[in-house]
Amino acid sequence: MAEGYGQDGVALLGALSSITDQIGLGKPLKLLGTPVQDRIPIYLGVGGAQTVEQAGAIADGWLPSLFSPEHADMVFAPLLRGIEKSGRQRSDVCCRADGSRGVA
Repeated sequence: MAEGYGQDGVALLGALSSITDQIGLGKPLKLLGTPVQDRIPIYLGVGGAQTVEQAGAIADGWLPSLFSPEHADMVFAPLLRGIEKSGRQRSDVCCRADGSRGVA
């Protein structure tokens, strides 16, 4: 997903079809403008323990829903497991509980 924001374009070549065949151009898609920043952060808005763990392992940030500070230890446990399993640092993953400020 993040590679689509680079300068090389995106081509999906799967068993059933490719994006380029569906739009009829026969070449990979490219962005028309240059991105404002080199790297676009990817945030996951997930809620299950396994998907929160995956967010800790692969995403730049996590968007929890129905966050309660009283249960922060329980809510953050899967995120911290994913961060640890992937060998990342806690500072590599941002958490936005209300969309405007970090909570952890």
